[in-house]
Amino acid sequence: MSPNVDVVYTPPSSSRMSFKRDYRLGIDDFLLWPQLFIDEHCHLTAIPHAPDVLDPTKVTHILFSNPADDEHFKPHYGGMLAGLRNISMGMLQQLKWVRDNCQSKADKYCADSSFPHKTPIFTNTLGVVKLYLEILECMPMTRRQLGFAFAELQCFMLEFIGAYQYIHLYKPRIDNLVEPSSKTALTVGAFVTSLTDCEALFHAGIPVWLVRPARLARSVCVDSLMQLVDPKDLLCLDEASPKFHMFFNGSPTNPQKYKVFSQFSCHFFSFGDPFNTGHPSESSALTSSMDCPLPSSNIG
Repeated sequence: MSPNVDVVYTPPSSSRMSFKRDYRLGIDDFLLWPQLFIDEHCHLTAIPHAPDVLDPTKVTHILFSNPADDEHFKPHYGGMLAGLRNISMGMLQQLKWVRDNCQSKADKYCADSSFPHKTPIFTNTLGVVKLYLEILECMPMTRRQLGFAFAELQCFMLEFIGAYQYIHLYKPRIDNLVEPSSKTALTVGAFVTSLTDCEALFHAGIPVWLVRPARLARSVCVDSLMQLVDPKDLLCLDEASPKFHMFFNGSPTNPQKYKVFSQFSCHFFSFGDPFNTGHPSESSALTSSMDCPLPSSNIG
């Protein structure tokens, strides 16, 4: 699917979101596949796209490693329980380097007076990054828990990088503060239904696909027809074993899915209350506390 072209696209009426075998969300994953452009999540369009070939000499390529690969995780010896694992020291050091790099960028942004109205996304995202890094470093876990924690850490690091690039590189182009880009960036990009959004992302150099109703096909000048890419040829769509439960069922263009995604990630390592005696009032209080949303990460 070539960027910056019109496409004929019929989105599914509903999306049953659940993590796949690679701990990603398949076609609903904003790291892997373009989503509908939403203003409050505009930075997702600038998330770096995975390179065709991973270069082990580049530390940031750890962010695109498959979290389902057993080579990242080593058996944990010396404990009372068998079957637990830890992340390898080499992988841990690479992730710490990326964390330190993100922290340096966040400090630079906070000290930059050219941004008088600071977005909280860098502080919020870095807080989650540090939490998952500590979990990976200190807590022996099952293979499933390790894979999920590693995938989530990659996700939040890439979101941080996407937000930083959007603010410093792409937003000035959109606002006509610098010259428009002459080439398309290697980012995830987005589907758009607005000509205004299409023009903005095009000037920024972000991959964009303009979706218009099929009934307008005869009024559009078509330069060439492109072969659409089938997601199943590029993405892992196989269910995990055992399956993750479905945590969102609705329109794939509903912004609410991002809030639900964050809540699921936040509570993945929450465990049952051993002091809960089963009284309805206590059960309701627990459910209420678990439903509290994470701080907003939109950058407006």
